[in-house]
Amino acid sequence: MSTVNTPASIRWRDEARKGRHRLYPMTVFYGTLALFAFAYGARSNPGRAIGFYLLGVLAWTWVEYKIHRYILHGRFPDGPGLQHVAHRLFDHLHVQHHERPWDGNHINGTIKDHLWILPFFLASLLLPAWSLTVMLAGLTHAGIAEEWVHHSVHFYHFDNLYFRYIKRHHMFHHSPRGDELGFGLTNGFWDVVYGTRFPAETRAALYAGLSRRHPPAAGRGAACPVASLRGWHEARRLASTRSLPRREASCPRGSQPGGERRSRSGQGARRFGTLPDRGGPGRQL
Repeated sequence: MSTVNTPASIRWRDEARKGRHRLYPMTVFYGTLALFAFAYGARSNPGRAIGFYLLGVLAWTWVEYKIHRYILHGRFPDGPGLQHVAHRLFDHLHVQHHERPWDGNHINGTIKDHLWILPFFLASLLLPAWSLTVMLAGLTHAGIAEEWVHHSVHFYHFDNLYFRYIKRHHMFHHSPRGDELGFGLTNGFWDVVYGTRFPAETRAALYAGLSRRHPPAAGRGAACPVASLRGWHEARRLASTRSLPRREASCPRGSQPGGERRSRSGQGARRFGTLPDRGGPGRQL
């Protein structure tokens, strides 16, 4: 197992780049497929096509929850026949992402990880073009958007209310007290419906001051190792002490390549700088 001993901020940018390069082909391939599917269905009945497209977008929020909770967080022990197939397909998918949350090889899926959608597109051709085909187009585009939201939560800081909310939500999911709760990736609605919402006292601490704006020092949307790692450490600290994170972190002086990091989050950044550089299959949420 090899290690990389470069400064953490350089390592961080490398991991973010690695994750993006996994996302680009998937985004182009499935985004184009969904675009043609929508155009194909909209020719016959534009009004109904738009309605089914929006239905597909909404349906993805449920699909992402179910996949994250029951497949990615599921357990598929090895065994004979179909049990062995399920073990090979699913059991490895999410463990390494939780072990190394900023490893670019385990943030998002690739083209082959989403091939399951293609048989549904083929089957949809048996129905009116404006119905299931267009609904799958909306579901696919929403799934691509969710992949980019998840990537951004781990690697970037955008100073808007939604992103501050979903970043805290997901970072707490990666903490010891939150890894069996908070399965929504783009929203928390289905966590409310299925009873996997964070407890009330946790939510009060986690989302307090959410409307306050804290522009990142490194610029809007910049890849900031200290900001994201501090969010990670604050989520873990909240999980153990129930204390209130005082603010969204931004990149302080010394978070650029070669800079000194004396804070607790900086120590975490140095630990991240020695993560094993290894790949692995599987879609990660």
